[in-house]
Amino acid sequence: MSADEQVAPVIEACGLETHFTIGGGIFAALAGAPPRIVRALDGVDLSIKAREVVGLVGESGCGKSTLGMTLVRMHEPTGGEILHEGKPITRIEGRDLKAYRARAQIIFQDPYSSLNPRLTVGRIVAEPLEIHAIGDASTRREKVRQALRHVRMPPEEFEQRFPSDLSGGQRQRVAIARALVLDPAFIVADEPVSMLDVSIQAGVLELLDELSRKLGLAVLYISHDIATVGYICDRVAVMYLGRIVEQGPVQKVLRKPKHPYTQSLMAAIPNVDPAIRRDRVTLTGDVPSPAAIPRGCRFAPRCVHAGERCRTIEPELLPQEAGHHVRCHLFADGVDLQQTPGLPVPSQRS
Repeated sequence: MSADEQVAPVIEACGLETHFTIGGGIFAALAGAPPRIVRALDGVDLSIKAREVVGLVGESGCGKSTLGMTLVRMHEPTGGEILHEGKPITRIEGRDLKAYRARAQIIFQDPYSSLNPRLTVGRIVAEPLEIHAIGDASTRREKVRQALRHVRMPPEEFEQRFPSDLSGGQRQRVAIARALVLDPAFIVADEPVSMLDVSIQAGVLELLDELSRKLGLAVLYISHDIATVGYICDRVAVMYLGRIVEQGPVQKVLRKPKHPYTQSLMAAIPNVDPAIRRDRVTLTGDVPSPAAIPRGCRFAPRCVHAGERCRTIEPELLPQEAGHHVRCHLFADGVDLQQTPGLPVPSQRS
């Protein structure tokens, strides 16, 4: 067993489920209609170690943000387990839950709405310290300044400014500083650069990469932009309809995608290298509703390779090679799909 395998994950999801009830109400009750269950997460296994950035990709509505919010207990899990440094935190409450939330932070997508416009930058970053009653005024101010320095915002220049005085990239750096001020072990970055100009996205991504290495953070990086996932992540997990269908080292998954769904995502990325030719992959049909998940493989209604077994039996997430896992009956039988080249990924993490 390697040294990396002996290190316990900072955060781990084991068969994690998050279901939501829709419908119901007095009129539905009078009509005798049962409530419908949306299976947003339906058995997710994922682990992240210290100094590791794991990317999570998939179409809108596949459960990416639900997974991030469930891991930090913003959503209550319906089933399964969440382990933090080997200890179960799925059902903790009160002081224990508050202590865990100091160790697990989230950075939201929109830096314009996630910051209070009436507070200065210094007050925004200090607010978590006040909520958790950490230190006196002098200690809090020093921790705020240290957090601002971590995100390359000199406190002498920015501490007394308001969000309206900042650019989008600067606001997102403030949001990152607010997440860092409690010295967390785990951070969910929920599409943190999707609302920023392309010219400043790289700077925020490099900052997340640097902080993960320097502070020993475990980071779940949620994004619909596969190119940025390839740039910043160590591993990547692909979600479809509440379950992970493929995961592994970023170089393997993005360069040689195996699952038909991952291949379709890769084929949708514009190719700028004329030396690489990729066949067009066209998906038929729409994404099924998580309130009416099809029998068998969830991707079968849209998969050109689907057979009768795919429509009746759901495949397991099985290992292929060197940490690469795929949820597909074809690979369980040892069949490797003919595939076009994936995405060249000049990763920061290599």
